[in-house]
Amino acid sequence: MATRGRRVKYNPNVHPKQALKYSLLGLTDEQMSGAMDICEATLNNWKKKYPELLESIRAGKIEADANVASTLYKRALGHTQKRKVAFKVKDYDSKDRQIERVEVVETEEYFPPSDQAINLWLGNRQRKKWGSKSEIEHSGELKGKTTIVFSKGAKDK
Repeated sequence: MATRGRRVKYNPNVHPKQALKYSLLGLTDEQMSGAMDICEATLNNWKKKYPELLESIRAGKIEADANVASTLYKRALGHTQKRKVAFKVKDYDSKDRQIERVEVVETEEYFPPSDQAINLWLGNRQRKKWGSKSEIEHSGELKGKTTIVFSKGAKDK
């Protein structure tokens, strides 16, 4: 957070662009205000007073979230990705002298589905079916000191 000192004046040519970049980086409002050398309250005031700043922050956060969600989705399903790879090729010229040249070849790499990405995606999108939390209802009275321990996969005895 910024310390007390001279007031930073809002600049409509600078601050919305900065806010967009910081939002795309995933900075929180607290971190963003620190990077702008203002306190968080000033940032909140600016968001109320200057709609273009608020819109820049929202747009950056939406784009960043969409990019991450898209990448997570690809990882959950598995995907292929094209890339260019450079190879050094040794050859001989007409006078039997060895020459080297670089050849660029496009390859396609396969990335299998990721269990972690699948769990994260389903756990967030369909919490009731795939969430890691369990809700337990209890009716009745607990008397004295009671300890309840739950362990996943515990066997009945």
